[in-house]
Amino acid sequence: MPVLSQTVPSTSQSEIDLIAHASYWNPFSVLGIHELATSAAGLKTWVVRAFLPEARNAWVVDLSRGEPGELVPMERIHPDGFFEAEFAGRGAAFPYRLRVENREGHAWDFVDPYAFGPLLSDFDLHLLAEGTHYRNY
Repeated sequence: MPVLSQTVPSTSQSEIDLIAHASYWNPFSVLGIHELATSAAGLKTWVVRAFLPEARNAWVVDLSRGEPGELVPMERIHPDGFFEAEFAGRGAAFPYRLRVENREGHAWDFVDPYAFGPLLSDFDLHLLAEGTHYRNY
């Protein structure tokens, strides 16, 4: 089993546990890219978090300088596959993909679905709950 990070996660342990057990009501607030802090110079620290239970290792493919991207290793902070990576000194959020390697050694890249944020408005959610959202395509 991979060694867990000794660093303090940027989110609470209870949120990590809820994500790992598929019980969290708002995964967009934890997973994906999030701003952690802003320096006096206006530079920000960002964190990318992902729940990847199939992964032995994970990386963020930083696409801020274009393709093919720069690999940045993610730290496993929960044994069930919760990973995160911090990026300091950035002005804004940046485009990225995730790369995983499974226990058999196979690796692949994919677009993180949490990189886009929630796409449904409060009105969409209201109409869906009501059963009258006829144009939800």
